[in-house]
Amino acid sequence: MDPKHLYQFAVIVDLGSMKHAARRLNVTQPTLSRMVRILEDQVGSSLLRRDRYGVTPTQIGETLAQEGRAIAGSALRADDAVDQWRLGLTKELRIGVGPVLAVALMGRFLEDALANDWKSALRIEVGSVARLINRLDQGELDVVFAPSRINRAQARLTQEVVLDDRIAIYAGAKSPLAGREGIVPSEELSGQKWIAMGAVSGLRGSTREVLHMLGLKNDGVFMNFSGDATMTLHLLNSSNVMCVLPRRLVELLPGEKRFTEVRVGVDLPARNVAIWTSGTNHDLPAIRLLRERFIAFTQNSAEG
Repeated sequence: MDPKHLYQFAVIVDLGSMKHAARRLNVTQPTLSRMVRILEDQVGSSLLRRDRYGVTPTQIGETLAQEGRAIAGSALRADDAVDQWRLGLTKELRIGVGPVLAVALMGRFLEDALANDWKSALRIEVGSVARLINRLDQGELDVVFAPSRINRAQARLTQEVVLDDRIAIYAGAKSPLAGREGIVPSEELSGQKWIAMGAVSGLRGSTREVLHMLGLKNDGVFMNFSGDATMTLHLLNSSNVMCVLPRRLVELLPGEKRFTEVRVGVDLPARNVAIWTSGTNHDLPAIRLLRERFIAFTQNSAEG
């Protein structure tokens, strides 16, 4: 089958309209109709169902559309490679970033990298730690910035801690515990509205584990967030919720923070940030440079 035909067919399926697809592809509708007939002759079956709302794929039509989307993705990646070459950029680095780190630090680090004549193209993906580590393990990412302690096997991955941090407990701006001085006893923490960031991310020292450490075995989490930190931070700034977050990253958050740390009489777990790589690319020059620059940046941020 002609890859061009599969690509055009995928556009028809995704737009659900021959008319809209013709406009997108800059061809005539009769041209697309002939292309569909060619594919149907090759398959020996109908590929589209037509009704007054447009077109939808048959089962084999959807399968061919998936192949067309893959061809489109390859074409886009080729275009990206050409763009990077024209800009004088070297190998693209595919970087995964945990959600709290993304909000607290990553934007400023990338700003610093651009100001210092960074030469590698970067593709940044923000998501839950479990998903990012899995994509790293499968070779779909080159580097992941994530906590150093996770609940999964890591035989094929290596890590280097680049920022020391520790878990802390925070009270929302409208919580009765906000701004409290001294150690808050566990009984006053019981019955609070707990939310969790990274609840399904595979981290050690999760909110549920911390509640057990505090003796709050009957307390639970009523809202769980994974892959994004903005909703968690909004609730902390605007309501009476309680949350477990890494202290150093919270200190580095931009903007006003109306929520406050609550001191407890328990030594809470470390939540250090590490740069994760696969064993095969740990010492690649671009990754070594990324690691060195991030460490230098965090040290300068701490001094500032």
